[in-house]
Amino acid sequence: MPDLGAKIAFMAVREGTPVFDSQDNRIGVVEEVLADNRAGIFEGILIHTLPLPGRHVVADVDQISALHEGGVALSVEGAVLRRAGDKKRPADSAEPPLERPLQARLRHSGLASPDRAPADDRQSVCVATGRANAGAPTGIAADRRRRPASAG
Repeated sequence: MPDLGAKIAFMAVREGTPVFDSQDNRIGVVEEVLADNRAGIFEGILIHTLPLPGRHVVADVDQISALHEGGVALSVEGAVLRRAGDKKRPADSAEPPLERPLQARLRHSGLASPDRAPADDRQSVCVATGRANAGAPTGIAADRRRRPASAG
């Protein structure tokens, strides 16, 4: 594989950037970056394979080893990439479906658990300590409720 230059963020990857598989074969070019730019979540890339006219395949984020100025390096062979539009895993697979990065972070933090309290029993969590403030009002509105009315 040629020297691909400095590593870059997913937002800097451009259409037409070469894509190399784990065997250092150029398999195509970036057609589109699959991401939610507002949330900063990178999900993968859509690749237009070579030779032309080619087809479209998807490299999920866990199949990408590095993003560089001069190309994208994959951690898998090109043959294992799924066609665009195909599901990540068959529905009858015994393995759990792949999680998106944000879903995994929420699950690991305990904020996305299925046994979470209903919306009426909301809890606030202190960002600094991580402790729950169950039922306690927080913020400016809470401070106003705690202060006695001034005699005017």
